Amino acid sequence: MAKYSSYALYLLISILVAILYVNDFGPVSSLQRSLDDILVTASAPEGKRPNIALIMIDGKAQDAHGNWPWNYDLIADLAAAAASGEPKAIIFDFDLPEDAAQNSKGHTDVLAGQLSWIKSAVLPYDIALSQYRSKRTSNPKDLFHNTLGVSNPLGIMSEDASLQAGKVFLPAKKLLIHKPHLGFAYYTPDDDRILRRHPLVMNHKGYYYPSQSLLGASLFLNVPTDQIVVTEQREIKIGKKRKIPIDGVSQFYIRFSKDNPFTTYSAAQVLAEGFDFGKLKNKVVFLGADRLGQTETFVTPTGEEIPALWVKASVVDNIINKNIVTPASGLALLDLLIMFVLGGICAFVLPRVTILFRFSILAGALFVLANLNYFLVSSFGIIPQTLFVGLELILFMLASPLLDSELIKGEAKSAALIKAPKVKSTEEQAKEMDEAPVRELADFASDSTNLQTKAL
Repeated sequence: MAKYSSYALYLLISILVAILYVNDFGPVSSLQRSLDDILVTASAPEGKRPNIALIMIDGKAQDAHGNWPWNYDLIADLAAAAASGEPKAIIFDFDLPEDAAQNSKGHTDVLAGQLSWIKSAVLPYDIALSQYRSKRTSNPKDLFHNTLGVSNPLGIMSEDASLQAGKVFLPAKKLLIHKPHLGFAYYTPDDDRILRRHPLVMNHKGYYYPSQSLLGASLFLNVPTDQIVVTEQREIKIGKKRKIPIDGVSQFYIRFSKDNPFTTYSAAQVLAEGFDFGKLKNKVVFLGADRLGQTETFVTPTGEEIPALWVKASVVDNIINKNIVTPASGLALLDLLIMFVLGGICAFVLPRVTILFRFSILAGALFVLANLNYFLVSSFGIIPQTLFVGLELILFMLASPLLDSELIKGEAKSAALIKAPKVKSTEEQAKEMDEAPVRELADFASDSTNLQTKAL
């Protein structure tokens, strides 16, 4: 048994790591997510995004035009001013609900009138999730023109392949008369409260609808909504312009930047005379409001809190600029195969070298693994899930001194205690054969003579 002790040691380590991997061992999975965050952030492109602009109703704008919330007629002025710059899309980041006061003063009519010619406007709406898919099939008339296609004959995905919305809370009725683009806004931080993914699709009463960010990207790419097609648990195609990878619940992995990558203008600048509207031409423009401490923010992989507006803008940036990363998932069998092959190679090689070389080989393998991770993320946008492989290498390194222990070297010790008979040379054997028999015969002859003499 001692002969195979080193092989058994590496096999046991490989089996242990495989069990942890299959059971998604919490601490290692958490470290994997942290590693993903570091890799994605470190490899993110730098600089301002040339095709995205933010117009903020900030403190300066509120000093000039009144505190938030603004009347709908003032919002209409801001939207019209932004639209005069001919952007590809104007995404409203604030809700525009039914408001009796705005209706009675005619402010809603003013905004509706501006939206009648701003064909690139994307209004938000909230959703309330449901645990189960509705058995009723109904496409609300105000959402009909925003329906997405599904790439299967039935036109429907499995129940858990997207968000399930039980209710939708659309903008004011008058704002929907001219059929503006409508996109839902919803955020799904992970269980560690860090926002990494953004849902692009939701199901409501049997039909599928896009998020604001997905609509904004499609408008920038000049692709109508009816040419956006979802392939369940795989990708979303924006016509022939983009293929967006999604996870099992139609979420998109966001690649955030370290610093603010978006050019930002105050609404006060845009509403004032002399603003250069050419700065907005052919861009995706976001209209947002600083709600004086009430703005919803999220912790991101960069370690910083950002407003919800930046989340939407980051998703649009990732899609239109092809700044996309994809976690390598669904490769469990390949990962397990790598672990056991690596264990077999180490079991064959490491016991044959000194402990210094063992550490050098394993440290080199860890170095190669780390650089391979960075290369795949930065060059191909693939986030490999290799932390369990790294854990296996570290455990091999910790186990390396055991190869020289009494337990593992038991075979050598036992062999040393059993001494093999000494092989004598031919000369020594001949000498023994010459000397011993002669001496014995002489003695025997002497004894025989003495006996004969006595007999006489």
